[in-house]
Amino acid sequence: MKKFFANLPYGNDKQTLSKWQIVCIGLGFFCFFMFLTIFCSRLYVFFGFDLMSVLNTRTDISKEYGLTWYILICTFIGPFCEEITFRLCLSFKKQHLAISLAFICIWFPVIFIKIKYLSILFFILIASGIFVYFMVMRYTTTDFWSKIKEKYVKYIVWFLILVFTLLHLNNYYLFEWQYFVAYILILSQAFFLAITTTYFRVNLGFAYCLLFHIAYNAGIILETLLRVNVLKL
Repeated sequence: MKKFFANLPYGNDKQTLSKWQIVCIGLGFFCFFMFLTIFCSRLYVFFGFDLMSVLNTRTDISKEYGLTWYILICTFIGPFCEEITFRLCLSFKKQHLAISLAFICIWFPVIFIKIKYLSILFFILIASGIFVYFMVMRYTTTDFWSKIKEKYVKYIVWFLILVFTLLHLNNYYLFEWQYFVAYILILSQAFFLAITTTYFRVNLGFAYCLLFHIAYNAGIILETLLRVNVLKL
């Protein structure tokens, strides 16, 4: 396990393992830590601590956008934007970095300022993202990004994993220090998802991490819809 975390930023497994071996390692890691997270959450509730007060403040996208958009946003649009932002750039290719930085300029204000789609501000953000893309393509070089990767790849990978994880706090309306442990348990799922998608990205390519993220979110949406329908019955 120590070797897994140490090698994560560098994608060393692609040099010695087959694609199926890498997929199995990634899925095994994810399943083990997700089971551990769920077990700790159940234990937390068993000992009388409050987890539902936090979970009940989750943003209800289905009420805000409707069921169809809820499924599209959570299953496809969200994973696509997140993987473009946090994982596409891990190739350290100039064009990939330019696209990721452009998405940051567009997507982060939409999330934190709650800018509506098809608004004037949204089109301004798109223009700013396009501007950033062309600036990176015009004024940076492949050698520059290669040197950045050589010196800072470990820090960049873990920084992006942590930002991705903390970004999911935005899914909840409530933040109080008394629920700190509850947030750790909830965000740990996003943390291990980020590690797994990063592992697939650096060892297999962007398509694998995107498909895994979509599959994970689709599973959550399916489980949520089934639970709601069962409760209604």
